[in-house]
Amino acid sequence: MPRLVTFIAATLVGTAISCLLLSVVAGRRLGEWEIGCGCGHHPDCPCMGMETPQACPTLGSKSSGLCALVALGKDSTNCRSISTTSVRSPTPRMGCHLGIAISRLGQLLVISVLMFPPCAFAWGATGHQVIGALAEKQLTANARVQVQTLLASEAGSTLASISTWADERKNSTTARWHFLNFPRTSCNYDQARDCPDGNCLLGAIDRQLNILKSDATDLQRLQALKYLVHFIGDLHQPLHLGYLDDRGGNQYQIQAYKRGSNLHALWDSGLIKFVSDDTKVWVDRLFTRPLPARVNLIDLVRVAEESCRVVATPGFYPDRKVEAPYVDRWTPVLEQQLVLAGARLTRILNRLWP
Repeated sequence: MPRLVTFIAATLVGTAISCLLLSVVAGRRLGEWEIGCGCGHHPDCPCMGMETPQACPTLGSKSSGLCALVALGKDSTNCRSISTTSVRSPTPRMGCHLGIAISRLGQLLVISVLMFPPCAFAWGATGHQVIGALAEKQLTANARVQVQTLLASEAGSTLASISTWADERKNSTTARWHFLNFPRTSCNYDQARDCPDGNCLLGAIDRQLNILKSDATDLQRLQALKYLVHFIGDLHQPLHLGYLDDRGGNQYQIQAYKRGSNLHALWDSGLIKFVSDDTKVWVDRLFTRPLPARVNLIDLVRVAEESCRVVATPGFYPDRKVEAPYVDRWTPVLEQQLVLAGARLTRILNRLWP
């Protein structure tokens, strides 16, 4: 038995080191920072919401190199419903050939890699962190005390640091809480059509607010706060309120920054990273911006419809190749969405704890 335990431990450590080394080597030889693909916010994509190189849709892991290839063998025909992020990864051809080889390494290796996640990379973190940081700067004294009381159990936590928790803990149950899809013909919310079981972004926000208002334990209320901070951010990412027929832009393929991508990814992280991937840079850039009059609109249904109407604006869908005029036109809109999200999150928390 001790030998078996030693063998398993050595396998896990060795696999993890191999994963890191292969990721670095493959990235240096063949890759640049590129927008890759993943299964995004739609749980019916069988890749479990993890990221892969764009042209190899059978890959299914939220990482580069070896870890990106261990999910081969799944029925990945729906992996076109993807969202993306910038990850250092091998070229698609390299990824697919490596995947074929790795699929033959055996079940033990696959399980070992899946159980040991050091190669995983989060995506879209910067935008959520900016929203959390902006909101925290605008809290009233009482709301700040209440927030800090909940955060106290996790030393050093801030609204910015907890803002990505919901993505990091996403699973098949919670994945649908991150979005709401409208039909292309209408941005008017119809609960019976768009969220019949409450299992969507608006329903999830309502549930977190109810928990925060209740006499639930501090641990339960902290978890609700983590979800709320993240979901208010999602509510202001237009393509989380996008069209059902292309899965919120996940199926609209584009070329951006000389790499294959999709529209959802461009708005999740591509436009942000083009300016900076540094949260502080963004907060300094946005905090002094004048707030539009509609910032006081915190009717969540109307906010969802507002985000959908951004998607419906002529020109929002670019030609397949995204060039400077698109970036110049839509980056200010993205910035405004970040500002609105931070300010509205503040107002929600301030009203929650007047």
